[in-house]
Amino acid sequence: MQTSGYQTHLVSSRANLVNGSVFGVLRSTIAFLTAVVLVFTLTACSQKGDFAYEDAVPTNWKVGISIPTSSLAIIDESTVGRWANIGDWIRNELVRHGFSAENVVIRSSSSRKDQIKDLKKFAEVEKVDELVVAPINYTKSELKTLNQLNADPSSAFLANMNHISQSAESNSKEFPIDQESEKSDEHAESIVDILKNAKASGIFTVGIGSNDLGGFPFDYFATTISPEDVANVQAGFIIDQLKLPQVDQYGNLKDIPKDSVTYNVEVLISDAAYSSTKRYFKQLWERIGPYFKKGYFKSRSGVLTQDTKSDEASEQEVIEKLGIPDDGDKPAGVMHDVLDKYYKNNEDQLDVVFGQFDGLSRGAVRACVENKFDSGSRKWPLIVGAEAERLSISDVVEGKQAMTIAYDSRSLMQALGQVLANEALRQPQPVKGQPITTSEELQKEFDEKTGTLYLESMKNSDGVTISLIVTRPVTIVQDNLKDFLIDKGYITDAYAGI
Repeated sequence: MQTSGYQTHLVSSRANLVNGSVFGVLRSTIAFLTAVVLVFTLTACSQKGDFAYEDAVPTNWKVGISIPTSSLAIIDESTVGRWANIGDWIRNELVRHGFSAENVVIRSSSSRKDQIKDLKKFAEVEKVDELVVAPINYTKSELKTLNQLNADPSSAFLANMNHISQSAESNSKEFPIDQESEKSDEHAESIVDILKNAKASGIFTVGIGSNDLGGFPFDYFATTISPEDVANVQAGFIIDQLKLPQVDQYGNLKDIPKDSVTYNVEVLISDAAYSSTKRYFKQLWERIGPYFKKGYFKSRSGVLTQDTKSDEASEQEVIEKLGIPDDGDKPAGVMHDVLDKYYKNNEDQLDVVFGQFDGLSRGAVRACVENKFDSGSRKWPLIVGAEAERLSISDVVEGKQAMTIAYDSRSLMQALGQVLANEALRQPQPVKGQPITTSEELQKEFDEKTGTLYLESMKNSDGVTISLIVTRPVTIVQDNLKDFLIDKGYITDAYAGI
């Protein structure tokens, strides 16, 4: 019969007592207690996702965070995506894990050139241990100056994130990388060079946002929502609201029944110079194009028709016609023109307006109010936007905007802080399917069904596996606005008008 470790110890103790060796008993007892402590320690450390921080953060451990100024963020008016908040959330999470606040330095850059200087100072002068960067995207003026209107600085790396299955088979999936746009821009190339040198010197590099610098092999990347995410969520929302049939897995859509209604749909997109505009429209047309072709949708303004093609040249032509230059009053003016020309009679029903982001959807709301769509026999159209911008929250509360899209940026940054802490404390990094944090509240955000975050990994064109923390887009409507934006602390009840 086998004996347990504890039984073996008792037999050994009895033998020592018989031999009259008091010191033998003491030695056995000490050895036994040591073994018990070791077993419990190893058991605790081996549990999945158990980060019991036994070692303190080194006193000289430094973290550098390089982010854009708020004026550069397309979501500057967002309730969830302001860069100033994002930097503070990372630092606060690191302080929670024992970092010194003075050793977590945040610098905001107003241009790529300034960001390069900040990164060089972090990496080469201050020699930080961890470097976090949200690469600044091309501005419209940079694109024109560099004659790079067709460049896409965000590459296919994150553009394809919306196509990734969350199943195990999706891990380490190969995907194409378009690096030519990055190579052609001296600023982007300089950022990449600085990060390459930083990694070579042992600095842990982390990226944030939707610009992955052509698939740079960051040690970790925290993704925000992409233009493709916005298009997919908006299209899915409208298809569900109108109770339309779904496109099947082969790309086929049922013919429209003879007695079905054809819905009038208009699309508002941003300036054609932005790569995000092209990415948004390309994905949106992939989703709603079949409904135009089958007659479920039509556009009275005539830019989008049954014959609109999906090739690059045709899409570019449409984008140039639909694109609205940067101007606070332009979206409402453009929508006014559409309503005056094509929906001027009370029987002319506008059913759906897609706004690439809330600034555009807000223009549609304003134009519809001024054209008295909220009175008479016409129904109020389904107007959709994105980014949960501050001024659009009241429109959602009042039902004038059907939905907007947000992401849980604070939880994302807290998870990123956990990753940075793990590196400093030499703890294992989180992997898919395991808990990644000691915070129960944050861990809930990784729930497969209800969470706002998930872990993923992908390979770049050089075969390097990059670990990702990915945000799930959250559809914000009247019913869940309080649960997500208010209860999570992004806005107050008073601000929302509730």
